[in-house]
Amino acid sequence: MIHVWRILRHEKKWSAYVKKLNNEKDKSETPNLAHVKGDGDNPKQRPVGHKRAKDERNGKRPALEAISAVEKKLDKFLEVTNKAEKMTEVQQSLASKNLEAAKINHKSAHEKTKAKMLDLYRELLCTPTSDLGVEALAERSKAMESMRLALFSKDN
Repeated sequence: MIHVWRILRHEKKWSAYVKKLNNEKDKSETPNLAHVKGDGDNPKQRPVGHKRAKDERNGKRPALEAISAVEKKLDKFLEVTNKAEKMTEVQQSLASKNLEAAKINHKSAHEKTKAKMLDLYRELLCTPTSDLGVEALAERSKAMESMRLALFSKDN
């Protein structure tokens, strides 16, 4: 059986089997067997079988490297997608803040216009009318009426 051992001693399946036997015997006892060359993989991870290795070699199944490369690309894609979603959320919040600022600016401009109209109305009320002609008095009364309606209507 030595010739079989010489052939199998470096195979992954054999090293996994030896590890399993050693773990079953005694976990604290170190094995006295000849050093078996292995890659020191986790014993839970099984080595690639003959059919799978053959399929990967012939191109029927994707190799592990190809699968891991696809997984990496998928992870990058998901990461970029998450970043894009976060950027969209930030842009939407900025747009809503800009809209609120525009509304506040519009309201402020409206208030300034109303204040100027009120000052002009007050000035028209306080100016003497004795020097004005009939047409000027009619214009003044029309202007004051339209300002009064704009400034003191029930809707405002």
